[in-house]
Amino acid sequence: MRRTFHFLIFFATSCLILQACSSSPSVIPPTSQPTLIPTETLKPQPTALPSATIPATSTTLPVSEICTPLADHELIRITDYISNAYADPIGSNLETGHHGVDFSYIYKDDTDQIIDGTPVQTMFTGRVAGLGADRLPYGNMLVIETAAQDLPEWVREMFQVPAASSLYLLYAHMLAPPTLSIGQELSCGEILGLVGNTGFSGNPHLHLETRVGPSGIALPTMIFYDTQATLAEQAAYTEWRTGPTWTKFDPTPFLEQAGAPHGTSP
Repeated sequence: MRRTFHFLIFFATSCLILQACSSSPSVIPPTSQPTLIPTETLKPQPTALPSATIPATSTTLPVSEICTPLADHELIRITDYISNAYADPIGSNLETGHHGVDFSYIYKDDTDQIIDGTPVQTMFTGRVAGLGADRLPYGNMLVIETAAQDLPEWVREMFQVPAASSLYLLYAHMLAPPTLSIGQELSCGEILGLVGNTGFSGNPHLHLETRVGPSGIALPTMIFYDTQATLAEQAAYTEWRTGPTWTKFDPTPFLEQAGAPHGTSP
């Protein structure tokens, strides 16, 4: 009897152990994985962009004389230092080509003077219309506006600057960020900064672009080929480069005539 009792206890215990071992564990649902959505490569496209305007005021600026963009470089010879000429866009891609001219050299006029660090100067009396601090593609840059009525007559005619419009000059790749402010008035020949190698630049040089557009525009920050650029900064760059607000020109013919007999070079 005792043996039978012990057998029954052993049998019951074994059944309980087998039941516990054969029970299925709780199933934990798999963690959902984020879906990677491919994004299209962003390409510059003309985009209408509202721009802030500088409040209209009666100008106190004198009609501009014309100054050399590089200190210690005679205006009459400034085109001798162009290392990369203006080039129109190729085909339908308006971003191609070279939208300005570059000034650069290894040694100036067979001397030991290099262009790196040369003071960059305003070519006309005007106002600061745009600024940029070491971002692609222009690096450290400024845009200076000169209203039509402040330009010499022959310059207005050459660039076809109508009333209520202005000439805008962009100076890029400077050594350090500009210390000026939007709307600040500048005289012809004032120093904007120093020639540098910032932004998309393979060697120290001054990049100069010319545009004609509506007077009084305060340009937003223009950045494109930079992972940190916002959509607004990219749109501002695209509008400046390819949008309908601006008419761009090759500045070379103007530079060739600026030294004499019309211009002055302090």
